Amino acid sequence: MRRFVSVLVMYCLFVVILLTAMGMAVSSMLSGLILVVAALLFFPPVNDWFEQKTGRVITPAIRFVGLVGLIMLSSTVLETQVKQENATREAKVAADDKKKAEQANQEQKAYLAAHRIQILADLNTKIASKSYQEAALLARQYQGLGDGEIDAASNIAIEGERSLLDQQNKAALITSIKTLKPNQYQELASAYRELSKLEPDNPKYAAEAQRLDKVMADQEATAKAKVAESQAREQKRSAGLLWNYVTNEDSMSGKVIKYAVVQSLNSVNFGFPYNGAQRGKLSLRKHPRWGESAYLSLDQGQFICGYDSCNVRVRYGNGKPQRVGASEPSDHSTNILFISNHKQFVANAKKVDKVYIEAEFYQEGNRVFEFDVSQLDW
Repeated sequence: MRRFVSVLVMYCLFVVILLTAMGMAVSSMLSGLILVVAALLFFPPVNDWFEQKTGRVITPAIRFVGLVGLIMLSSTVLETQVKQENATREAKVAADDKKKAEQANQEQKAYLAAHRIQILADLNTKIASKSYQEAALLARQYQGLGDGEIDAASNIAIEGERSLLDQQNKAALITSIKTLKPNQYQELASAYRELSKLEPDNPKYAAEAQRLDKVMADQEATAKAKVAESQAREQKRSAGLLWNYVTNEDSMSGKVIKYAVVQSLNSVNFGFPYNGAQRGKLSLRKHPRWGESAYLSLDQGQFICGYDSCNVRVRYGNGKPQRVGASEPSDHSTNILFISNHKQFVANAKKVDKVYIEAEFYQEGNRVFEFDVSQLDW
């Protein structure tokens, strides 16, 4: 039974490959013959004959490798033949076209010889009346046919047409420049470049195009710089290094508490028990019951200050350091320090980009905090 199934499968493959070979033979006889050889690998009588003659068996692996190799060879032969046929066809078309062009050229020469005087007169008349486009249209029909006088007149006509078109283009470009807005830099630069091509000896057009290109380049660089600056500011804001504005509700009055908070650009690192880097925090507050205030705070650490009296040193931008009064909060928290005369502090902070505050800490001495206070909206 197994032998029967194997033979049946081989016969089926033989028929399929043979039919494929017959179809391919329509396009390429050699490719078809190669596939016939591939089909015979699966024809049982051929396999039996080979085994009787050589004493060797054609295994399925040999059949598979042989089939793949013969298919590749058949495809290569077919592809080569198709390329040769296409090349032959293209060469024939090119030869026919050349023959037709030569025939048309001979007919044109014959017509020119028979009507030369009239053609030359028409050409010169159109040139004299400056009808260069009509003259050029006529000239292109008879230019290069071996008549020197016709060729000379044709050159004049074609050059006149080119000059006329250049003048028309120039007039159109100048008109478009007048209609463009001053900030349409790209369109203006393109128009001036075209004018420079039409009048290469006139330096003003090229210079204006270069100026506009520089304006666009500067604008692009400025825009990129603004985007980069904006991204950098947003990163700083996300990190708390720029002003962040927060509102809460006062539960007793039901009114809004407003805060503006910024962290210091630098950090401090205190000893035990406050180990670890931390930033100072500058806060402005508008409270419906307690009024306005400004205070400096840390998560960990102890300011040295009595309830009624202490000083911090404040420098606004590049100004000189100033002593400013400060005090502890009413609950005597040691990590918060209220700045006296907060209105003057806020007014001075609005005038600069940086504020430096120096305060004294228990067992840590004086530390300075640098704050970016730019664009304060308070």
